[in-house]
Formats: sequence, structure tokens, C-alpha cells
Amino acid sequence: MRISPEKKDDIIELVRKEISQQAQIWLFGSRVRDGARGGDIDLLIEVDGLSNPVEKKIHLRLALEDRWGEQKVDILIHNTQYPEQPIHRIAKLEGVRLV
Repeated sequence: MRISPEKKDDIIELVRKEISQQAQIWLFGSRVRDGARGGDIDLLIEVDGLSNPVEKKIHLRLALEDRWGEQKVDILIHNTQYPEQPIHRIAKLEGVRLV
């Protein structure tokens, strides 16, 4: 996994603050492949019964930017009250669960 322990802790802290204390978080994409280089940070956040997901996603992105400066972060939010999409399954299969 190619993120620092500090960034992992930041992700967990800010997802808990901006999205939900009970959110489950996966890192996926190039950052989970040790041999890969560069790449953005891809996150899947799973939560039960989230209202205003677009607003929450924007708040999380801004909080991460405030913490890290300019860092490309792609965020998928899956409300578990709705069916899982193929991208959610792929992210969980190929990704690393942070919490």
C-alpha cells in the first residue's frame, strides 16, 4: 500500500468527521499496488443511510485538500441501502480496507 501512515490516519479521521463514524473505507486503484508509481488516491466509502452524499463528498474533499494541499483524490460513496454497483465490488476485491 503506497500511502503514508499519516495519510491513512487523516483519511480515517476526516471520513469519520465529514461522512460517518460507522463508515467503512477502502483504498483501491494504483495506490494499493506497490510496484506502481504516482497515481491519485481512490477511496470507496460505504455507509448505511447517508443523506446528502454529494455535499458530504465535497466537504470531505475540501477537508483533505486543507490537510494535504493539492492531492488528487477520487471518492466513491456507496449508501448500503441501495444495491452495490460493479465498481463497488471491484474496489472491495482489489482494494485494501482501511477500517
